[in-house]
Amino acid sequence: MASLAGCQRSDPPQPTIAEVRQAERRLAPVWELLARPDADTLREAARALADFPPQIHDNAVYTVEGDPALLDVLRIGDATVRVDGDWMQATARSFKSLVQSQQPDEARWAYEALDGLLAGVMRSARSWAGKRAGSNTVPLAHHSVLNLRALLARVMLESDATAGDPGLRDALKARRERLHAIGRDFSRISPEVP
Repeated sequence: MASLAGCQRSDPPQPTIAEVRQAERRLAPVWELLARPDADTLREAARALADFPPQIHDNAVYTVEGDPALLDVLRIGDATVRVDGDWMQATARSFKSLVQSQQPDEARWAYEALDGLLAGVMRSARSWAGKRAGSNTVPLAHHSVLNLRALLARVMLESDATAGDPGLRDALKARRERLHAIGRDFSRISPEVP
């Protein structure tokens, strides 16, 4: 859980076009799994992510599509996923089932893999020009991903996976609180990615 140590993720250098394309090729199949979230697909996605270098999330470039009033479809490469409220809740429920079926160290590992993926979306979101039609509200996809990260942290805090590890619990609480604070501002995409 080293990435929780500082709670604030630092910005990486700009990726090359080749690095962006490689990230698309490797992450698109993971997002195809996440398009239909259940405990098995989340487990498979987390296993796939374990084989990727951490910088793959820094190299990923996501875009948003869909109804201009919502912009709730996330695209990377050939994969598209509607990341609306229903998807967010289904993913959180499936993650809870996954955590309950795993040993604590496996649950922590799956959490870090999925949270790292979602943090990569938030970093990429800082370059999204798309706004909701006629307003300054940011794409729904950003809020869904941000809120899902807070929900996953909550699942971990409520599980046995963090029992006996006060440092981890404090870090998860701090991350969750910061995500909630960022999520209260619907007028912009925060440059901060906790």
